[in-house]
Amino acid sequence: MASGSVYLPNGYQVAFNCDSVVPAKVAEKKALAYAKRHKRDIYVPGLGHFDGKDPAPPAPTIGNASATGVDLTGTNLALNVGVESQVTAAFDGDAKDVTYKWTIRTGTAVSIKGDSTKAAVTFVGGEEGAATLRCTLTSKTASDSPKEVTITATVSA
Repeated sequence: MASGSVYLPNGYQVAFNCDSVVPAKVAEKKALAYAKRHKRDIYVPGLGHFDGKDPAPPAPTIGNASATGVDLTGTNLALNVGVESQVTAAFDGDAKDVTYKWTIRTGTAVSIKGDSTKAAVTFVGGEEGAATLRCTLTSKTASDSPKEVTITATVSA
């Protein structure tokens, strides 16, 4: 086991008390514990600076975005003229402030009934043809914002 302290020209103290070869996570925990215990800033070569404070939690994420619905298979929505179908956007991340915005990107075959800023929307088959639909998921706090779900709608008679 190696242990000791090294004082650097910048006033920081390098401290160690661990086996000669340890995983980086172990060395980081020991360095942070030392910094907290002695209320000092330390620098460990190869690991960086430790100021005795717990590291900031990682930023939340939206993660993977997807959509589900009775008439939705994968990213294909099949409707008949005059038929309504509800589609719900979802995500698997931990962001708490996600907002939704559904839009019709191309085509006139479908319309959105009601509020397009909810996770769940109702699409209505208006005429035979195709349309491209998109839901944009946005978060002010997520590190991976925005995310999009794109759906191809086909409306039959």
